Amino acid sequence: MLQKNCTKCDDMKVLFGFIKYQKNKEKLQQFISKNKEIFSCVPLETCSTIEAVTNTKEIRKYIEKNESGVVNVCQAIEDMKKSSEAIGEKQGETRLSTLMNRLFEDERMNDI
Repeated sequence: MLQKNCTKCDDMKVLFGFIKYQKNKEKLQQFISKNKEIFSCVPLETCSTIEAVTNTKEIRKYIEKNESGVVNVCQAIEDMKKSSEAIGEKQGETRLSTLMNRLFEDERMNDI
């Protein structure tokens, strides 16, 4: 099911671009930003193929909760970035807490 101005050619551009830039998150983000119109209406079949070929498991929840037949990959990527940032912050807080506890246990309060 294609909506907006999306075509099969756009689907191929989305798929092959995603594959091409999957290892470089910055270039992938640039590619998506440059092609926002087509990434805002990616058919479910194309998203499923992206998931399978690139092992991007996170996209599955956007496919499953979708009712319109298309996925806004721009929004999905943005949500994934926010989730990754939150995980990174939590890991950083945990490491800092562990370090502070170890310094406290070693009576190295001046190093805190």
